[in-house]
Amino acid sequence: MSVRSKRKNITNPANWSVYWSADSTDSGSVPMTSRSQPFTIASVAKTLAELKALPLADQAMLLLRRLVHIAPQVQRSGGLHKGNLLLPNDPYGLAAGFPANENTPVRQHLLGVPWTRLVNEGFLVDPSGSGFFSVSEDGLATVKNAAGRKVPVLAETADAHPDDDIPTAFISYSWDGPEHKDWVFGLAERLRAQGGVRVILDPWHLGPGEDRTHFMEESIRTSDFVLIVCTPAYATKANNRAGGVGYEAMIITSQLAQRIQQNKFIPVLRSGKWDDSSVPIWIQSKIAADLRGDPYKEDEYDRLLRALHRAHPKPPPVGPKPVFSERGASFSRDLPGNAVSAVVESVSNVDPPLGSTGRDNEDRPKLSPVAYAFYETKGADARRVQAFVRPTDATGQSFRFETSTGERLEGTETQVAQQYLAFDLDLRRKGFTRMQTFDGFGGPIFRLPS
Repeated sequence: MSVRSKRKNITNPANWSVYWSADSTDSGSVPMTSRSQPFTIASVAKTLAELKALPLADQAMLLLRRLVHIAPQVQRSGGLHKGNLLLPNDPYGLAAGFPANENTPVRQHLLGVPWTRLVNEGFLVDPSGSGFFSVSEDGLATVKNAAGRKVPVLAETADAHPDDDIPTAFISYSWDGPEHKDWVFGLAERLRAQGGVRVILDPWHLGPGEDRTHFMEESIRTSDFVLIVCTPAYATKANNRAGGVGYEAMIITSQLAQRIQQNKFIPVLRSGKWDDSSVPIWIQSKIAADLRGDPYKEDEYDRLLRALHRAHPKPPPVGPKPVFSERGASFSRDLPGNAVSAVVESVSNVDPPLGSTGRDNEDRPKLSPVAYAFYETKGADARRVQAFVRPTDATGQSFRFETSTGERLEGTETQVAQQYLAFDLDLRRKGFTRMQTFDGFGGPIFRLPS
């Protein structure tokens, strides 16, 4: 069977049960395997190439089905976490059945866009923001419905095609009057006809006898983006939870609270100011498209269109590494006035170190350290030790290692680095804890192991 024919077959509602090989947790499904054998994604797509050939909606549903199976195993660890699911050897069997050399790439793919889609749909939720997700009630109901061979879930809106890459945008707006309504329609028509965006608008997709609240819930949940047309009337209704706008506001704020894709909701300022008078409080932190005025600014429309297509301007390429002056130029006492330089400047004034006579450097000014480390022990007899590495002059050819216990060595960069490392290992063997280190000017040779 060709990839193209396979895609058509799998997305056909009559063949949807192929995704739900029965196991002990399913009911009403048509067994594809023994009930003792749990569902695996590999039972549908044998290789990574076959998996990627499926429509994104189907990939997401395959992932959701497998995550429902895995969820009980991860409850004790806090839930579904990407890091745990990517651990070596696939301990939870997310990619069970795939070739060994494709196991990790398959997991990395599944935990990319398909995972994000499940989060956007509200099927995976992380209310605490800890990175540990659980399958929502909607997600569990989705799996149950699919197991019963109902119509495919994650169904696209009326004129959507699951295997295309056209973004879908639902427009939330208030009926401020005929003029405003015509403006919203004009924006929707332009986005659809000229912008390549599948716009969902109530007069186009909500017919007589249909449930308005269900339409709002599904449109907000399944769309890639929600455009919030902000006006003083909209802000008042949204903040007061009044009417259809108020109901949509409840759905949107609920999804925002679940940390669903944060760039999904885009405010479009049509009239008023960017404050409480025209913009709902819960969306004011978002960057808006300013479409005030008649006509509105084309560059603002272009910004909106780019956001919907995720075609943000790319930064210029990174150039070659600059050629810096000799090392000694970095040892100037005129360091930048930032937090690091403040610390370096403060420790550079330890002259001589505690326990040192300082007789060998009485006639030479002490330069700022290029590396240092502070150690201490705990308890009643707590002790603190400091170690510094400094250049002896501006050439950067000779260095001095000195400690608050009186140790001192002057030599080449390599010699001093070896002594610095040996001192660090000796102190930690004796029970000291390294509290602070700095090697910003010394380079990798003075970097202590963690």
